[in-house]
Amino acid sequence: MGGVTADGARSWVTRSTVLGALALSFHACDLVDPTAVIPTTIVVQPGAVLLDAIGAELRLMPLVRDQAGGTINGIEIEWSVEDESVATISPTGTLRAISNGTTKVRARVDGAVGMGSVEVRQNPSAVDLLEGGDQRARAGTSLPGSIRMRVLDRLGTPVAGAGVRLRPSHGGSAHPDDTVTDGAGEVTVSWTLGPEPGTQHLAVDTGIRHTSFLLAAAENEDGRVPFRIDFRFLTEPAPPVREAFQAAARRWESILIGKLSPVLLQVPAGRCGANAPALDEVVDDLLILVTLESIAGGGEGIAAASNPCFLRQDGLHPLAGQLRLEVSDLDALLQAGILEPLIVHEISHVLGVGSLWGHFEFLNLPSLPDALGADTHFSGPRAIAAFGRVGGAGYAGLPVPVENSEGGEGTQDRHWRKSVFGTELLTGFLHVGEANPLSEVTIESLADLGYVVDRSRADPFALPSRHAATRGQWDGFEIVDRSRRSPLPVLDADGAVVGALLPRSWR
Repeated sequence: MGGVTADGARSWVTRSTVLGALALSFHACDLVDPTAVIPTTIVVQPGAVLLDAIGAELRLMPLVRDQAGGTINGIEIEWSVEDESVATISPTGTLRAISNGTTKVRARVDGAVGMGSVEVRQNPSAVDLLEGGDQRARAGTSLPGSIRMRVLDRLGTPVAGAGVRLRPSHGGSAHPDDTVTDGAGEVTVSWTLGPEPGTQHLAVDTGIRHTSFLLAAAENEDGRVPFRIDFRFLTEPAPPVREAFQAAARRWESILIGKLSPVLLQVPAGRCGANAPALDEVVDDLLILVTLESIAGGGEGIAAASNPCFLRQDGLHPLAGQLRLEVSDLDALLQAGILEPLIVHEISHVLGVGSLWGHFEFLNLPSLPDALGADTHFSGPRAIAAFGRVGGAGYAGLPVPVENSEGGEGTQDRHWRKSVFGTELLTGFLHVGEANPLSEVTIESLADLGYVVDRSRADPFALPSRHAATRGQWDGFEIVDRSRRSPLPVLDADGAVVGALLPRSWR
């Protein structure tokens, strides 16, 4: 070791370096705690994020594990995103959507790094009408102005590139009928109305759960927008049956001269009869679901039954109901020429005759359930005045007399009294071989319920003598008003349930 040779020098230096490294190694081992917890892995939760609106936020929850696989809580995370034009992230891990696109999010603790993916994809949530609302034109022609609308996400930001499909009602057309929104989230279309006068709607389908609807008024040749009754046949009728329905609807449309407020009806299946489909449409003025079936097993003389299912908040007028016809009676009714009067009768129940008298506090001294023979009567002032005009001025009982003894539940308390009115159409029985006139009493009873009517459209009618009204056996069919035993939902114009009318017996 004492020689100063070249080899010795190299040997000395090499030995010193090794000893120094060993000493440093022993010194480092003295400073490291073998029980220290070291962040080793980070799992970003959720690992894949979809934000559906500009401005939408979601806080990420990182899972940090140490070298032994244990969870580390309360440790500070360093967050970042690759593309801050798509999304940003706060120091506490809250993502915020900035624009449509994809990016990566990174969580870091010391040397441990966790990654996640972020996609911002606006989901259409609403349609905002910008121009072209409340227009009217002759049925079958184009509206004078274009329809301009904007598609928005759930936080109110316009959605560019959103698919928009347009479905006009009543045979109308839209151009274009299948398009996408521009960079401002807007589309502009023209709308040609269908050939049938009345309120028509344009369904705007953007893929959201509930369809949006725009309304326009289709005028007839007189410049008037008429009352309209639409049928939805749940059982396909033969052409003569369908024609009888259309003729019955036209009869009421000529009597009801005041429009009702359109209502958006969006309900699941089974809400207007067990076989009712789901409904997603604007109702103007009345929608009736029709089924041809066996009522009460058939063979009991019950030709039909009907009732309202939903009421509009404005005036508590029905907007939809069901009508059931006894299928085994159809041929006989057609041959006797009384199918159309029967349907006119049933439509009146959907409108509220009999079915809503109690709700409007016009049904007095009901005979059911246990007051058979009571002087049941309808107390609407317009109907009382009409009753006097058709011969009831000297009537000894309380006007207007309602059925209190003949028939059963569904006939009593729901129709005019047969012993007084004879063959008038709104008694509980349809007569074969005789006229079944629709009197002004029935029409004015609807005026008492708030409808605007033209009583001049009534059939000629006078109360028969008591002997004539009660003579012998009658040849006909019983007609039943199957009033709902459950509450009648009341809907606002947007289809939201805002209340219910309870059956009178519940109050």
